[in-house]
Amino acid sequence: MMNAQLLPQYAYYGDNIRQPEPSSFTPQWSAAMIATIAALATIGVAVTHPSAVGTAISNFVAPGIAPAMQASAFHAPRVQAPVQPSKITLRTQYMPRHSTASAAVTQTSPIGVEGSPTWLPAGPTTLPMGAAWVLNAAVGLIGFFTAALGFAMRGQRQPVPHGPLRICTVAAEKVDEEKAVDDFEATAKEVDAQFSWTKQWWPLHVTEIIDKTRPHSAQLLGKELVIWWDKNGANGAGAWRVFEDACPHRLAPLSEGRIEDDGNLLCAYHAWRFDGEGKCVALPQADPANHDKLCSLPKACAKAHPAQELQGILWVWGEAGDPGSNVAFEANLKAPRLIPELVEHGEDGRGGHLPWSMRDMPYGWDYFMENVMDPAHVAVSHHGIVGNRYTGAKPVTMKLVRPPTADEGFKFALGPPPTEGVKATYNNFQPPCLQHISSEYEDGSTTSLVLYATPTRPGYVRHIGCQSYVKTPEGKKPGAIVGPFGLPFPKWFLHVMAPLFLHQDMVFLHHQEKILAARGYTTNGKGAPPKDYVNSVFTPTQADKMIIYFRKWITTFAGGAIAWAPGTPELPYRESDKSVLFDTYHAHTKHCQYCLQALKNITRIRNLAIVLGILRLGLGDGPWRLIVAFVCFGLAAALQKFKGLFYKYEFEHADNH
Repeated sequence: MMNAQLLPQYAYYGDNIRQPEPSSFTPQWSAAMIATIAALATIGVAVTHPSAVGTAISNFVAPGIAPAMQASAFHAPRVQAPVQPSKITLRTQYMPRHSTASAAVTQTSPIGVEGSPTWLPAGPTTLPMGAAWVLNAAVGLIGFFTAALGFAMRGQRQPVPHGPLRICTVAAEKVDEEKAVDDFEATAKEVDAQFSWTKQWWPLHVTEIIDKTRPHSAQLLGKELVIWWDKNGANGAGAWRVFEDACPHRLAPLSEGRIEDDGNLLCAYHAWRFDGEGKCVALPQADPANHDKLCSLPKACAKAHPAQELQGILWVWGEAGDPGSNVAFEANLKAPRLIPELVEHGEDGRGGHLPWSMRDMPYGWDYFMENVMDPAHVAVSHHGIVGNRYTGAKPVTMKLVRPPTADEGFKFALGPPPTEGVKATYNNFQPPCLQHISSEYEDGSTTSLVLYATPTRPGYVRHIGCQSYVKTPEGKKPGAIVGPFGLPFPKWFLHVMAPLFLHQDMVFLHHQEKILAARGYTTNGKGAPPKDYVNSVFTPTQADKMIIYFRKWITTFAGGAIAWAPGTPELPYRESDKSVLFDTYHAHTKHCQYCLQALKNITRIRNLAIVLGILRLGLGDGPWRLIVAFVCFGLAAALQKFKGLFYKYEFEHADNH
């Protein structure tokens, strides 16, 4: 599992265990990529800036569309991939990269052609010349979108290598498996120290995608929380607040309440109000003579968690505590796991990162961490996007460079480096939440995957991630950060396309967790599981060494199980309905104001296409009338199909040839 927006760097990371395949993008892929980028970028402009639609329609020349499409299809230049899988299946596998630009979807103006009542023709069958030109140009633009999307989504079947399948036979003894366990026990430091699940800063949300006008529900370690924006906080500058999601009155969820004009959080059940520190400031049912006394009682206050916003992430402390309490004091003594590159290069300006992504995944925190410690799965699980399942599965080498401890985790070096110019690649587990995968280059630059994971409830994890980098001493960005994947795609587009990558191994992790739990190994019980991880699986190669270290770290330092809040429901059953398992609306869309706004605007564009098609059917004559209507209705259908990605994206490995 890996963030799809971080794909190019993770492709590089996946290839550091093998030499890149000597191939390049085919001309068909180049043309498809160019056409798709052009089409979706234009749609992105329309969605992000709806008021520009009329201008775009009026300035696009329809007769130039066909030659441009033809030139794109037959004369597209060959593109050399930085790290190249042998083939790419166009139907599902193209994934963009995070952009260095900030292309937030914030426009909310209605979509339409300005002055539309004035250009409608008076006659039922003919159009004035200017109006016909505008309408035909609009249809030409729509046709370009439809043709480009259709061309880019063509299925391109990938050939399977011919010849006999070569099987590697492994000896019966668990040599590498037992050695990894022995190595951990020999290298682990301060084994009597224990990791605390609650006395930690956990990444809870990406702040830029949260709607500040309303409260939002969240979960941490099985505890229900509410996130809300306190405009009066930080001396009037505003601050994010995190409370337990229960009004102290009769425990109605505060996330179903409101943020009032005075900046306080209101429980919509009985109108009790709370300030940013959790103090009750309004209790309408109280007698005026006793109002202030009742509001001052500790039982009348909401339970607040220490929270802070750093590097674009909302961090929450795992225990509740009012400002000035021992809990707040303890939280102030510990720093969150921030992006190391930004901390180390904050003053010289060499550090940076691409936009954040966030998604709730239907498997546990430990399975997220385990998966991103596993470079061997990348070429196989993500066949067609990163590597090739037939040629990319190869032995892995790794070396421990920082011994395991309770608070600092452990670090491995992966090698040898896959390409010239790379000094080293590291996989660094830093409790409680960070998996930092970095590549250091000989020119002094660095690229990294910053992968956060927060345990929300049994069987679920919230993943927050981005790609970070360090420029060369001369100020040049690493090559993995620039190039075609660094184009300024709107953030909502990056978000909606992420499941094309994430869902490829999600199905494995969801079922793997349930299968192991049924056989006696789980981190969701009380205390250590009855069966040891190593005795539940067969891991005879060095490719699984880091995973064995991780499982031993949980057993040795973290009590063998996640410390869920009292009353947390047990691990849910396996989900057999893939329409539920591959849900994207509840996993991301509803939590992201960019995606919600884009969803509304795409609906408006679809409706506009339908209106244009109807108008062209009823107005004018000649062959253009039917062509226009056909293209308009085709675009509407394509946009309706595209809208589905905001709600669900199903994936089948049997269909990924």
